[in-house]
Amino acid sequence: MPDGLNGYTWDSHWTYTARSGESWDLLANRFYNGNSPLAPIIIYANPHYADALTFEGGERLLIPKIRFSESDLLPPWKRRTRG
Repeated sequence: MPDGLNGYTWDSHWTYTARSGESWDLLANRFYNGNSPLAPIIIYANPHYADALTFEGGERLLIPKIRFSESDLLPPWKRRTRG
């Protein structure tokens, strides 16, 4: 998917098979270096499972390989403003 969510973009993705009991934030934490607030990006890429709170196991999910800088991981008040 070429377009992203909240300014994030991706050109490729991982295909991941969910395990029983896993959740969106757990997956974001695992794939995005401890950054569980990025879970909506994974949900956006998997609209057919958007209502799931946890997975039963066996669901095939797309995990976008997003591009972000280290400053994206900082809280807003510590980021340098662009301009």
